[in-house]
Amino acid sequence: MLVNHPKDEEESIFHYTHLDEFPLTSQEIATATAKDPVLLQVLQYTRRGWPNSVDNDVLEPYFHRRHELSVEQDVLIWGLRDIIPDCLQTKMLTELHEGHIDMSRMKSLARSFFWWPNLDKNIDSLARNCHTCLNMWSQPTEAPLHSWKWPSRVWERVHADCAELDGQHFFVLVDVYSKWMEVYPMRTTTTSAMIDVLRHIFATHGLPAHFVSDNGPQFISAHLAVFFKKNGVNHIRVPPYHPSSNGAAERCVQTCESSVL
Repeated sequence: MLVNHPKDEEESIFHYTHLDEFPLTSQEIATATAKDPVLLQVLQYTRRGWPNSVDNDVLEPYFHRRHELSVEQDVLIWGLRDIIPDCLQTKMLTELHEGHIDMSRMKSLARSFFWWPNLDKNIDSLARNCHTCLNMWSQPTEAPLHSWKWPSRVWERVHADCAELDGQHFFVLVDVYSKWMEVYPMRTTTTSAMIDVLRHIFATHGLPAHFVSDNGPQFISAHLAVFFKKNGVNHIRVPPYHPSSNGAAERCVQTCESSVL
């Protein structure tokens, strides 16, 4: 059974503001959700409780995430990401693709704001079939938007990101100085699960001075902020529309994806 814990006022305000920044309004998403038979069933299960199993393949991606689903303003939420109904997905992809940024950056941006099953595959297909994207990727890479000072020692600054490959979640962390990379498969990408992985990494390698991430839902919680503060780690979040500032982690994600594809 899914138990929905009430969210505090600060968390709700953040989410409503977040919805206002969308190319879609919360009302548009809610209206489309009510007309989508799959999401309508998911919404009902989320509110009333899930069965012990589902025999519908279409519901499987939601069933596996059922403990992380919630409802805000009649919009389904996974973590802090809005679940977009099928009829609105093309519009979201068009908006995401407008700047012709590379696949890794598009995925990073999407992970910060919205989700639906096979989103990563949809982004791959969109980008690989766009001549403009392919031409831009063949050009020399632009200088990074954020000029980082080169670290003077191992584990001074680490960069982290999350990836989803073929339905499996991974947490990726790289030490900038040594280029040492840690990749952990994860059953769930909640903040609690993230902290468990970080505890293991820090116990093995020590505490980094600086931890750099994007603004994904796992990285913006108050719980994680407290964890970093207690351990004396400076958490730096790059702007959501400038994911290249987290280039070290993004390149590691690309390496992982290339190894699988």
